[in-house]
Amino acid sequence: MCLTKEITKNKISATMSKRFDKSRVIALLRDAVMAAGSQRKFAQIHGLSNTQISDALRNRGEPGEGVLKALGLRRVVSYERE
Repeated sequence: MCLTKEITKNKISATMSKRFDKSRVIALLRDAVMAAGSQRKFAQIHGLSNTQISDALRNRGEPGEGVLKALGLRRVVSYERE
């Protein structure tokens, strides 16, 4: 299998997973921004500010609800016993 197909296969299986860590959310956002053509265009399409997109891509705090909604995601908090 060629490397491109393997990367694509891994990317598809990763995006079909139900839970994501923050780094995966940022990667999904980066892919969505590239598909839109620019951060500004992505922001306009989804009614967000360019600053919201930039902050999320630069890992400044948690991605906001608007960014998550644009990606078809929602925030879920869980707790575990020590």
